[in-house]
Amino acid sequence: GYQVAASSGKPDMRPYLENLGAKQILTREEVNDPSPKVLLKETWAGAVDNAGGDTLSYLLRSARIGASIALCGLVQGNQLSATVYPFILRGVNLLGIDSVNCPMTQRLEAWRRLAGPNKPRFLQEIGRTIAMDDLPRCLKEILAGGARGLYVVQLSG
Repeated sequence: GYQVAASSGKPDMRPYLENLGAKQILTREEVNDPSPKVLLKETWAGAVDNAGGDTLSYLLRSARIGASIALCGLVQGNQLSATVYPFILRGVNLLGIDSVNCPMTQRLEAWRRLAGPNKPRFLQEIGRTIAMDDLPRCLKEILAGGARGLYVVQLSG
């Protein structure tokens, strides 16, 4: 029942994100409000943020009452400039995604669900398998900002 919005700093990502189901595509600048306002207009019912930094600050300040924001990356930085107002006045939840210390039982359950009833419709579009020999080339692509989606490294031939 929600409409998905996506953000990218790459203008050529629009068709890709729309194909994945995004109804609104925002630029990097549109998900960053450098104003000193402690709260912004309630906009988001929830968010998944892989940027952190200023984007996370914006999402917290513009989240609706009871919204949850899942933080799973720090591409933009590990600093958070925020107040407690989104938490105490709107009941916003900030959910940290722990991909390092997650117990194996939880990982296996997550993978079971993702392989079965919750399998992403566009898995082929968002991920690709690469050989170990391709890793240096792909890392250069990632560092140059030319990557998109998920890379799975195949460890054996």
